[in-house]
Amino acid sequence: MDKDKPRELPLLKGCFIDHKNEDLYQQENSWLIEVITIASENYGYGKESEYQAKLNLLKNNPIYGLSRQDLFWLADKFARVFAKVKGSYDYYYYHKYFFLIFFGKEKKKYPDSLLWTKTTYSRLENQALERPNPNEPIFFNSGASSLSDFMGYVLAKKPVGVQIQLCSENVKKLMLNYNAQEGRLFVDTGAFSAFRKGKEVDFDKLFRNYFELVEKITKAELVSLVAPDIVGNQQASLDLLKKYKKEIYKLICLGVDLIVPIQLGKLSLVETYQKAIDILGTKAFRVGLPSNEKAVKLEEVLAFVSSVQPKQIHLLGLAITKFDSVVAQVKAIAPNTHVSADATTLRAKLKKGSKLRKLIEIKTNQAVVESLSKGNNFISYNSLVDGIFNQPDFLSKNHAKQLARLITSKAEEQDRIVNVAMSRIKGNYNGSRFGDLLDKFYKKEVVSQALQKFGETLAKRMVSGKVRTTVISQMHTKTPSI
Repeated sequence: MDKDKPRELPLLKGCFIDHKNEDLYQQENSWLIEVITIASENYGYGKESEYQAKLNLLKNNPIYGLSRQDLFWLADKFARVFAKVKGSYDYYYYHKYFFLIFFGKEKKKYPDSLLWTKTTYSRLENQALERPNPNEPIFFNSGASSLSDFMGYVLAKKPVGVQIQLCSENVKKLMLNYNAQEGRLFVDTGAFSAFRKGKEVDFDKLFRNYFELVEKITKAELVSLVAPDIVGNQQASLDLLKKYKKEIYKLICLGVDLIVPIQLGKLSLVETYQKAIDILGTKAFRVGLPSNEKAVKLEEVLAFVSSVQPKQIHLLGLAITKFDSVVAQVKAIAPNTHVSADATTLRAKLKKGSKLRKLIEIKTNQAVVESLSKGNNFISYNSLVDGIFNQPDFLSKNHAKQLARLITSKAEEQDRIVNVAMSRIKGNYNGSRFGDLLDKFYKKEVVSQALQKFGETLAKRMVSGKVRTTVISQMHTKTPSI
């Protein structure tokens, strides 16, 4: 490289996922061209000739071939456009942002959607269309929205599915970490649960959750998102595609594996599929076929696949016991079609009296006994008794209420116990006034039994999630102890 050229400029690496055309000047600079073109169209410049000269220079030279003056000119246009579009006139922030991007000192984020042009969308859509299929079929263990269930599948390194609107912030953070570690995620709308409960899904909120997730993930292609639909209602599902077509198309362009459910109805599956393509203006999505409630029969699935030869299909709610057989039959008639599916695999295994449920109960009870027997543990029996009798502010108000209910069924006495426990006053005979109250007014056997039960409850809450996580992980990694 010529020593006069700045070595730290990384061209446009990081602007988009695909860098195959990095060596072509126009491909390198196309995003910048779009930015200054929009600036010209929307805001204009005092000197049109100056704009044309810079545009031609950008089209015919790599970034490192531009002078520092040229770069400052581009930074100025970049900053003005971004500040205007975002409704913020923090010009200097965006001017600095430009140099952070092009001098490689900060990871590039996707441009604001308001700056995306038809060229941008077209390029990203083509990337989605050209993205190769995964090498193997994928089965997602869905319905793992709770922290312990999700962690179990993560530890087992299995594809895992959640209902996004049921996920806590902790689960959402784990989703980001798992995605960064090449873990596959399936994110459902909750339409199936809503259908069974006779409720409706807040799809506006759903898309807010989707975009919040996609803006933070590092490997969009490993995330499968389900487009909105109404189970068993073909026309209503197509209407939802029309309503949210811009949001769906943008998610496709952001690189996620977008699943569009095709419901049964007046139109055939092939006709409904074509209708979905017409509405969205692209076929860069995975076809979703219901396999649980209002299911598409296997012969209908195979007829559809044979006729359309789709790049990808997803079987919604397909039992894991049927997955391998269905994959084999699809591959026999459409070798290039990738198959994925999901189902809640824990629900059946956790029925009352099931082996898995009994195993979790046994291990939880063992963990509770072990926890209560450890002298240095906060919830060990000895530590609990010592804290209650000797530390005036040992219990929270909720814990004090729980213990009070175990000691007596009388409401006025429960109130007195809670008030004394919250008083934070030292006792005359014990370290706390609460300890004095328990000693003086209640039988030792009653207090002892209540404390034992209280300790067991606290310990169970603390260990049950970990036990369930461990059992799920071992079950899916086929650990000999299970």
